[in-house]
Amino acid sequence: CSSDLGRSPRSDGAFQHGICLRGAEAGCFAARINSNFMSWFSKLDKCLGRGSYYWLRSKLDPKLTYFQWEYADILEHVVTPQTRWLDGGCGHQILEVRLEEQERRLVDRAKLVVGCDPFALSLGKHRTIRNRVMCPLDDLPFLSSSFNLVTMNMVVEHLVDPAKVFQEIARVLEPGGIVIFVTPNRASYYVRLADLGRAIIPSKIAFKLIRHLESREPEDVFPTHYRANTRRDVENIMRDLGMELVQMIFMRGRPFFFFFAPLSILEMLAVRFLALLGFQETTSAVFMAVYSRKTIDISTSGSALAQAVGIPVD
Repeated sequence: CSSDLGRSPRSDGAFQHGICLRGAEAGCFAARINSNFMSWFSKLDKCLGRGSYYWLRSKLDPKLTYFQWEYADILEHVVTPQTRWLDGGCGHQILEVRLEEQERRLVDRAKLVVGCDPFALSLGKHRTIRNRVMCPLDDLPFLSSSFNLVTMNMVVEHLVDPAKVFQEIARVLEPGGIVIFVTPNRASYYVRLADLGRAIIPSKIAFKLIRHLESREPEDVFPTHYRANTRRDVENIMRDLGMELVQMIFMRGRPFFFFFAPLSILEMLAVRFLALLGFQETTSAVFMAVYSRKTIDISTSGSALAQAVGIPVD
């Protein structure tokens, strides 16, 4: 029937226009609600969430330094105009995102810097290294003794066969060359909590949390295997390769619950107490290891070796 709604074309248009207006008003209302929520959430995050961590750290653990700062400091002492440097698993950058200026100085100082990574997307976005090679770390396309420095920053935990990777690193290092790497410490409570979280939190939610807490996109999150992430694991691999330990430093990181002040406070106090009792490796989220291919007298002390390769010793 032609008049089932009892409206003329004009009234239909007015009716549709009214629906659009009401839809627009609803959209604006929803946008205001969302804006108010995000503003409230941002203030809460600043006071009781992520923003509270740095203030709490200054009061509860003032001597704690970020491990990426310590890694950068070691490189400052090691990199010279004679350095032929390979950064394995280089990703987007050598150093932490806020240290771009320092990274550029180090790259400019070295004689040669090469970055290698098995992922083309990561290589294409690297901010400082011009010489980039896409290759697996367990099959490096370089001649033996090509480099006198190899570094890996938060890479070892992702290796499927770390023994083979370190064998390749030992091959491309010249005698006297050193490898420096920073990686999570699987013996720590921190990594155990992270493993538990991965086991019980769905992947979609986990990726959203990583993006919010660490500002990392899903394409920058890779599987972890932790096959060379304890002191014993590393020592066994390096011993078989004839590599000599120069220095191994266990370092505490930010609290696992840094995003929630009440839990962050309890965690920092507990970690400091356990560290005072001697549980250094249990409370250290990461460790940095320095190994040399140089053949040495086994009676030589670790501190003497560190000084020999230019690493500061307390």
